[in-house]
Amino acid sequence: MAFPTDMFGGTQRLAVADFDGDGASDLAVSRAAPVGELHLLFGQDGMFAAPVKETLGATPEQLWAGDFDGDGRADLLARGADPAQPIALRLGDGMGGFGEPFGAALRGVMFATSVGAVAGDPARLDLLATVASPPAVDVLEFVAGIGLQPIAGVTAPGIRALDSVVAGDVDGDGLTDLIGHRKPPPELDLLTIWSLGQPMPDFHVEEGRLLGPVADVDGDGAGEVLAAGSGRVHVIFVAGGDGPCVQSVPFSPGITPQALAAGDVDGDGRADVVAAAPELAAFTLARTGP
Repeated sequence: MAFPTDMFGGTQRLAVADFDGDGASDLAVSRAAPVGELHLLFGQDGMFAAPVKETLGATPEQLWAGDFDGDGRADLLARGADPAQPIALRLGDGMGGFGEPFGAALRGVMFATSVGAVAGDPARLDLLATVASPPAVDVLEFVAGIGLQPIAGVTAPGIRALDSVVAGDVDGDGLTDLIGHRKPPPELDLLTIWSLGQPMPDFHVEEGRLLGPVADVDGDGAGEVLAAGSGRVHVIFVAGGDGPCVQSVPFSPGITPQALAAGDVDGDGRADVVAAAPELAAFTLARTGP
């Protein structure tokens, strides 16, 4: 099932949350344009209304939705290419609107960014930023009236900076895990999962170049890792087995997904997977229910 986004060309990013407080999942779609182009698609009964045009305040290359200030409302955070303003956080009002953007106090050069409830408050998302010397993940938390401020650093496994990182409970122990991707010679896609400084062994995911969010697609209470490659979306199951298990879902033939998001679109209690590519000017929805 496909829905128009009214965006053509450029790198697109997706985020899923209830932005207007009606209990239905909505979609935010951004494009890497100088004005920070953003389209909001508000959901109703498993369908989506026509896009509402907005801006982000940064040239968006990555996009996340969630509660960063602890008020129970969905916010939007974008990472852009502008070194003067690489991070823009817009706080949501719970009715589909957003405030002016806040920035972040970053330590050195960011190699990859993500978000997760890492600082200890499960109701608030934090910004994760990877650095290289030594390999680490810095944790930044929102401070009212100021923006995102560093509060902790987590040592990353390996000897080189991570290309990407996401966070979520993938083994079902109730603790937030970090999932990092790196591509060492000879051009392997390696994922490492670690919690409290204890990494699992690297495992290879064929064509797993894009690391997506952690989402519970099978309803067992533990999150699965989403990744994508040429013409495929991968769902990586970690909990309940002797090691990670990869299930692949076909995407449009010959087209590599450039954006992944997840959320319960059809109300069955399980996360559905959304994938998009700039060649399509639409997105593909993979439902996990019957």
